[in-house]
Amino acid sequence: MQNTTKGKPGAIVALKITTRNAAGEIIAEEYKKDDIYLWNWAVLLAQILKLQFAPMDTTTYAYKNTAGTAKVTTATYLNGRQNRWGTSFEGMWKVQIGSGSNVPAITDYALQTWVKEVQPTIPDLVTLGNVVKIVFSSTFSFTAETICAETAIKATGCLSSTIDAASDFIITRDTFTPVTVPAGGTVTLQHELWFNGTPS
Repeated sequence: MQNTTKGKPGAIVALKITTRNAAGEIIAEEYKKDDIYLWNWAVLLAQILKLQFAPMDTTTYAYKNTAGTAKVTTATYLNGRQNRWGTSFEGMWKVQIGSGSNVPAITDYALQTWVKEVQPTIPDLVTLGNVVKIVFSSTFSFTAETICAETAIKATGCLSSTIDAASDFIITRDTFTPVTVPAGGTVTLQHELWFNGTPS
């Protein structure tokens, strides 16, 4: 989805999609840029800043979990710190893949048609002059032929005081040219989270 804001685009998501057959041969490849962050991404950043600026302030922010349930963020630090930012949920953020093709909107709260999710690689922080981006990748393996056409970054906890399915939310949703992954094949998604500068 193209960024339609006038002037130079701001923070965006770029995505590289590589599809391989069971023999590991590349059968499709695409590079997309100018995808968007969701409302939930702004809520996450606002929550982090609020809890650093004024930890006991009771301001909350509205968001939706992956079930589409309207939620509000935890109002204050609990026991002197924000709940659920510790080791109790490390590794619970995932990258998801799905087969839906609806155009992304900032109000999206889930993939259109969820297929599976995996743990991505450790992020690389890339800088060049004033360009700043975070890059990581996720590889999905399929035992049966599967159509894939969308992806999301799913976060767990950190906006609420609980860790369960109700605390899951997505911060990005991107679509790409649908690919049919053969049985035994893989799709590797490389996410680039751009903060300054834009991909050429």
